[in-house]
Amino acid sequence: EKPRKRPRPTSMSGASGGSTTPFPSSSTVSPVEFIVSAFQRNGFSGKISMSTSSQLFHAPTEEEIAAYSQDVLQTARKRDIDRLRTMQQAGKCLQCCNRFGEGLMHMACRRGYIDVVRFLVLEANVSLFVRDDYGRTPMHDACWSTTPNYELM
Repeated sequence: EKPRKRPRPTSMSGASGGSTTPFPSSSTVSPVEFIVSAFQRNGFSGKISMSTSSQLFHAPTEEEIAAYSQDVLQTARKRDIDRLRTMQQAGKCLQCCNRFGEGLMHMACRRGYIDVVRFLVLEANVSLFVRDDYGRTPMHDACWSTTPNYELM
């Protein structure tokens, strides 16, 4: 199935309202084409692949699905880093997710919890290379907010 097309502006407006970055003259472009174009204009030349077809992503295990409990979820929602640390030191798997592949990392990114994400990545060694059953990654969740959180992204 082809991605939806959306109208494409011919320029981006800066804070002053003036044109700062010209776009190619095409009148429509898919969101994927738009992102690829933006990366290429900024010097990226690596391989781009859809998250649903990539083998880079961690596949959840039965242990990780079983470890996804209300206790660990509520602790992350409360941003209780000390308790998360205690859970991790006691052997609790924090690379946990529900049966759809959505885990603590997705939730923390969606809520903009930089402190929780930092702990999960740097101390608990939770992978950022995870996706849910729709192929959505924590980066998708980080971008789905009313105010962009560039530090998190």
